[in-house]
Amino acid sequence: MEALEAETARAEDAEPAAPWARLEAPGRLLLQALQAGPDGARRGLGVLRSLSGRGGEPFAWGGVLEALCREEPVVEGPDCRLEL
Repeated sequence: MEALEAETARAEDAEPAAPWARLEAPGRLLLQALQAGPDGARRGLGVLRSLSGRGGEPFAWGGVLEALCREEPVVEGPDCRLEL
């Protein structure tokens, strides 16, 4: 039990590696489904249908689109500078 609590605390303190790691659970679930290879589009549609079938709030596209469109820094040039 203590090991699980320690692991959870470390995960909360760690900086997320990717922009989509900061998304709420529905957004992360959709992105995971879309990354499921050739079957990803069908799985993503199933996730959207199940989320809308709950009768809760509409899906928050803003955070998902912002995470997908965010520029990521890359190393470029002979001096290996980090640039957007």
